[in-house]
Amino acid sequence: MTFYKSVEDLPAFTDYAMAGGNGRTYRYFKGAVLYPFGYGLSYTKFEYSNLAVTANPSTTQDVLVSVAVKNTGAVAGDEVVQVYVENPAAAAAESNAASPSPAAVAAALPPKTLVGFKRVTLKPGEQKTVECTITPHQLGGALSEKNRINVARTITVRAAPHSGTGAGLAQQVTLTGILPRRSIGLWRRGWWKPEHSFNRGHML
Repeated sequence: MTFYKSVEDLPAFTDYAMAGGNGRTYRYFKGAVLYPFGYGLSYTKFEYSNLAVTANPSTTQDVLVSVAVKNTGAVAGDEVVQVYVENPAAAAAESNAASPSPAAVAAALPPKTLVGFKRVTLKPGEQKTVECTITPHQLGGALSEKNRINVARTITVRAAPHSGTGAGLAQQVTLTGILPRRSIGLWRRGWWKPEHSFNRGHML
């Protein structure tokens, strides 16, 4: 849940558009927040390092992500490692073109999407590597109820304790290929399952 700074940041009650204006939810909101989506408190501190993403990733294959998390505090604690995909924005000229480029099409995707998370328990000084699998369906997005896209583009993969700007570690990767249209129906019909995000990850 995102905690906004003011009710003035919220759109009208009758406005259900996600991307319009300042945006809604952590995926689209452009302003500063009181507490970002995924934020939590702990009695200890954690450090992220060694973020790694599959080399030469494709829109048609799983993308593997791993990151090391270390408890740098004096007591044991749990950290919920979250992995986000951040999509690039296109220039206005590209977005308004009669035949938009793949970059312009990609700009229609949510700027940020949570694609996986896992809770890890660490003793003081202990470090563990957390792994995540991002599926082709998670790399894409729905433009409408009947139209889903997943195009070649440069994305940012972020492993972080919450969705706040600049949190955790990030790495840019370039996706190649285009997702075949016959496979887009699985996500749209709700056949995506939580376990597709992390390999046997704990749920919050």
